[in-house]
Amino acid sequence: MPYYGVARGRAIGVYDSWPECKDSVVGFSNAKFRKFNDYFEAQLFVDMESDYAYGYNLRYSDEYSDEYSDEYGDEYSDEYSDEYSDECGYEYGYGYGYGYSDEYSDEYSDESDDEDENAREVIVSSPFSKDHTNSQKLKTSSNTMPNVTRIYTDGACRGNNRRRLAASGYGVYYGKHDIRNKAVPLSDVDDVDNIPPTNQRAELHAVLHALRNIDKELDKAIYKCRYAICSDSIYALKCIKIWSAKWLKNGWQNVAKRPVANADIIKEAVRLTAKIDDVYGQLGWNSLQFIHVRGHSGNKGNDIADNLASIGADEMAMELNLKVHQSKKKK
Repeated sequence: MPYYGVARGRAIGVYDSWPECKDSVVGFSNAKFRKFNDYFEAQLFVDMESDYAYGYNLRYSDEYSDEYSDEYGDEYSDEYSDEYSDECGYEYGYGYGYGYSDEYSDEYSDESDDEDENAREVIVSSPFSKDHTNSQKLKTSSNTMPNVTRIYTDGACRGNNRRRLAASGYGVYYGKHDIRNKAVPLSDVDDVDNIPPTNQRAELHAVLHALRNIDKELDKAIYKCRYAICSDSIYALKCIKIWSAKWLKNGWQNVAKRPVANADIIKEAVRLTAKIDDVYGQLGWNSLQFIHVRGHSGNKGNDIADNLASIGADEMAMELNLKVHQSKKKK
């Protein structure tokens, strides 16, 4: 099915018919539009080419130019608790995760799923999707499909161009007072002395953290919640859901025949996604959703995940400063 991305016209967006697209672009001065076979690619074109995205043109954003360099062969220059309750299998009661102040508690007192109506989202399809109609069904306490619980993930990186001193962290946000909310320094999950911290690794680790949590629930036969992972990183989502299929065929090499950047995280994320999808299929549920949300667009869940990621990066910055201080003392 064709999709038409309109980045400049009477109404920007993605259309599924030429007549609708035509109404938006024909007669409009300097209209910019393209036809795509994939909805996500069409939305990506709109996000990248629209003069209104984020309030500035995304074509000049370093973040986005970095995120796509690996697909075209360029290397990056830098780059649980076990307590359970009846509600989604977990006990609640520790605020937004450590490091969150009353300021954020008040600011985000509403549920995070109450999105700003202008915040656009794109559900990312997967080349690994399977037809589970013939799968053996798992027993659940209900014959109805449970509502989707959104997990918001984000990464942060300070000094992304300095390979050894880039303090990075990631955030994972489930909802108000959920003990699974986390702010994690990248130094907790990576050997940062040998693997340079980057924003891309932080974004991927955040998604992987959410996948591991889902996998743990399924291993314990907790089938009360169906999840969707929300990220503002197009790079992370496309690595896991789109590009990985081609990389797998190519022996995890990119088009320039070089090793895929961050393959260690991507491989594990792809494996867990397939495992989760298999269980979801046996339950008669739809596949795990990956949703691209626009950063800084009024999406409360994404905003909180962003702040958690910043807390994680700040913690790593403190660790780095302490190491520098101790090194100077020894001298």
